[in-house]
Amino acid sequence: MSRAYHNLTSHYNIYFNGKESFKKGVRKAERSFTDDYTKILPIFRYTDENIAKQISSEMDRAIQKASKVITLHSITAKPERKKGELTEKEKEFYNQSEYNKWVDDSYLLMGKAQFYKHDFIIAVNTFKFILKEALDEDVKYEAYVWLARAFNEMKKYRDAQEILDMLENEDNFSKKILVDLSSTYADFYLKQSDYVRAIPKLTTAVENVSQKKLHYRFAFILAQLHEKVENFDDAYKYYGDVIKMNPPYEMTFNAKINRAGSFDISSGNVEEIKKELQKMLKDEKNIDYHDQIYYALGQIYIKQEDISTAVDYLKKSASSSISNNVQKGISFLTLADIYFKKSEYPLAQAYYDSTVSMLTNDYPDYDIIEAKSKNLNDLVKHINTIELEDSLQRLSKMENGELLALVDGIIKKINEEERLEREKQLDQQYNTMQYYQNERRFKDNIQTGGEWYFYNTSTLGFGRNEFKRKWGNRKLEDNWRRKNKEMASLLQIPDEEILEEQDTSNSQGKEINTKSRDYYLKNIPRNDSMIQVSHQRIAFSLYNMGRVYQNQLKNYERAIKAFEELSERYPESDYLLSSYYHLYELNQARSDEQKAVHYKNLIISEFSESEFARRLSDPDYYSKIKEQEDKIKSFYENTYTKYNNGLYAEVIDNYDYATANFKEHELLPKFMFLKALSVGRTSDIRTFKNALNEIIVIYPGSEVINMAKEIIAYLNQSHPVLIEEEEEIQAQEIYSFEDSTSHYFALVVEKDKVDINQLLFFIISFNIDFYTSEDFITEGEMLDDDHQIITVKQFVDEKAAMEYYSKIKSEPEILSGLSNTVYDFFVISDKNLKPLHEDKSASKYLKFFKKQYLR
Repeated sequence: MSRAYHNLTSHYNIYFNGKESFKKGVRKAERSFTDDYTKILPIFRYTDENIAKQISSEMDRAIQKASKVITLHSITAKPERKKGELTEKEKEFYNQSEYNKWVDDSYLLMGKAQFYKHDFIIAVNTFKFILKEALDEDVKYEAYVWLARAFNEMKKYRDAQEILDMLENEDNFSKKILVDLSSTYADFYLKQSDYVRAIPKLTTAVENVSQKKLHYRFAFILAQLHEKVENFDDAYKYYGDVIKMNPPYEMTFNAKINRAGSFDISSGNVEEIKKELQKMLKDEKNIDYHDQIYYALGQIYIKQEDISTAVDYLKKSASSSISNNVQKGISFLTLADIYFKKSEYPLAQAYYDSTVSMLTNDYPDYDIIEAKSKNLNDLVKHINTIELEDSLQRLSKMENGELLALVDGIIKKINEEERLEREKQLDQQYNTMQYYQNERRFKDNIQTGGEWYFYNTSTLGFGRNEFKRKWGNRKLEDNWRRKNKEMASLLQIPDEEILEEQDTSNSQGKEINTKSRDYYLKNIPRNDSMIQVSHQRIAFSLYNMGRVYQNQLKNYERAIKAFEELSERYPESDYLLSSYYHLYELNQARSDEQKAVHYKNLIISEFSESEFARRLSDPDYYSKIKEQEDKIKSFYENTYTKYNNGLYAEVIDNYDYATANFKEHELLPKFMFLKALSVGRTSDIRTFKNALNEIIVIYPGSEVINMAKEIIAYLNQSHPVLIEEEEEIQAQEIYSFEDSTSHYFALVVEKDKVDINQLLFFIISFNIDFYTSEDFITEGEMLDDDHQIITVKQFVDEKAAMEYYSKIKSEPEILSGLSNTVYDFFVISDKNLKPLHEDKSASKYLKFFKKQYLR
């Protein structure tokens, strides 16, 4: 009776309520999860951290109810034993550790709720406890599956695979467990981007799942996987199966779009697919999906190698995509790839740049896309510079009247374009007003009732939609109308120096006027020096354009063309030797030995003393370099051994030999560090510190710097006199003494320990009492993060300032409020005040002050 009561109460009261709360949380999570159909869908919709927070209350209640079953209704007391011999079944029953069969289920419910909250470590411990204690085999199998899922989410893939492999060798679990196991195994591979191995696992799940929602979701993902690995026939089949299952419209639509993209044009009627997509364009339900339909049509034409038509549809896709930035970005990316393959780099750059601005950095291969965009930005900058400078040079050769006529024509064209744009805007305003009036008249959607515009949701919605229709989604920022701000400025004037000149003129208050002749004439080179600068810019851009082609884009033909043009146009250029070597490398890469030898000979004959010439003329050059490198390393190891053996004088000798024979070698800082350590072993502390400081000065970027600084810090801490001496030397270098220049009185106090306003009041009162006829200015400001400085200015010379110093020093009540803090006061010249603010060390200046003023 006791067991029956506790089982009944657990099942239909506490456990039931806990499970209902759990299911409510799961439904809420699934409703909140938004599928991104531009990527392979996740198999399970519990991965979002934000959603896990949203459903925490439902899961907490499920955990609370499960705990209540375990705490209040667990039965561990064994029943009274019958007299006589027990049967095997009775022995098994008697040896149970738990007699309430809903305790196992409650632990499982608790673990699943913890999992949905993303408390994976706690969930893992709960599932492990179930595997150890549970009596119900089905509960154990389910716990195994959920434990594997937890390991998947924690990226502990080895632990997950051990469980999944073990379960696959079992054959006595239910069909439901089989579906859970197969889908979990598919998720295991999907998280590691192993799409090929995920397919058979997910196929098993699709073939055995009975729940409709899971069935069409798994089938859709399976179709995506087949499409990813280019099994287009299977992808086409599974997308068709999804459509027949009548899922929600968004999935149906994407299945149709993806099926069209998976269609094999060589084995089917591609025109039927095109007709279906055109029909979808006419369906009002798809008005928000035109961008995806156009994109699918573009993909079909790409497969048919009709690139021109494909480009038209991809552009339509991008222009019709108002709120779907991901699809817009994908359309831009496809256009960019097309132009990149055609080596139309300026167009490719513009589309890659737009792609980067539309897609988020978690998009597949985003870093590669971004790198391409940056490389092309560099390339296009150089292309534009060359085109601009060539154009400016051509303009410089024109007669003045002809040039002015050309400029006036440009200005006239701008005026005409502005006039047409104004007319267009007026038409848009009129059409918008008409639409607005029609909306109010016929749909009664806009009834303001005297409300302010921004309180009226209908009016706001209308305005928002109109903005999106015209501009799409834009960030709230300066120049928001421009999609590609970098390109806009680049196409105007690409050269950095010209931009700097333009910025300088703008900063002087000159407004840019594109209708002014000066705007167009100012950058035209009008004398020999300006022409020379223009040629230098072209040479620089030709060289760097060739490097981008060679190293980043691997377009050797374009690289060769750039370097050849550079060497032909500018045979006296500083880039000539490097261009020859690049041409040698490029022709070798193209297996054009004749040209490679030609440029090799040019380097050897024209630049015989260069590193390149030595490298090319001596076949043993690299082996000699390696031999020399090995010799230097061996010499350093020998020097290090001598230091460890206490042969400090020999270490110093080895350093002198290294500096004389291994000039500019990367090991020289280490030689110098060993020398400094040897000096420390054989000389006084000051000499040792000077040797370490010498390393910091001579090799500021070397890897031994930090060790040298750490030793100096230790020496300073253990021998404070060293800091005093160093600051005194530095002070003499920073400050200069001039007694006839104007001076200030200065007081430095700790920031948070003094009422600065009260202190200023006391000093001003002192000035009024004793210097009535003087017009002193007293002010305070920060010296560093911890100290403030009060200055009294100004005194005609050092003598007048020191008299004030002595007077204020003789009036102790003025500074009586500083008794509980550290402070310093001194006299300083106006020329030394700026270095003090830069150095921010009052103690360092005080050493200079005491030596120069209190002598």
